[in-house]
Amino acid sequence: MKKIILALCLTMFLFGCGKTVEISSESLTEAAGTVETFGQVRVYDEATDPNTLLGRPNQYLGKLEFSDTRVEQITPNDYLGGDIEYFATSEDTEARFEYLLKFTDASLGAFGLNQYVYKYDTVILRIDYELTQAEAEEYRDVMSEYLGEEPQQSY
Repeated sequence: MKKIILALCLTMFLFGCGKTVEISSESLTEAAGTVETFGQVRVYDEATDPNTLLGRPNQYLGKLEFSDTRVEQITPNDYLGGDIEYFATSEDTEARFEYLLKFTDASLGAFGLNQYVYKYDTVILRIDYELTQAEAEEYRDVMSEYLGEEPQQSY
């Protein structure tokens, strides 16, 4: 019995027991794009990131914004649907998530964060409140399937 347990542990150590996926703007776009109403996408770089955080120490490595065809797009420069940010470490992801939580206070009104937010190990998925919770969960579900994990936290 000990030999079987030892062999199982060694196999898990050598080959891993979780799903390994590529995390890049392209792969995350492809995953989110499996939602039928996924619209246009904008992938940011250091020069175009509206938050000027991309690539800075302890910040996200990549960010993309997308529209959803169920939502009327008010301006051509600001997509309503959601965005995805990905990070080098779970600690960086957690720090960003905690920062975003500060903007969920209803007293902030128009300055508050009006999104469903799902935190994975190294990915944050944000879906605009213009979509219903059920519609937001469509994106959550495809991202969970792609990443091979459920969101660790959400609001």
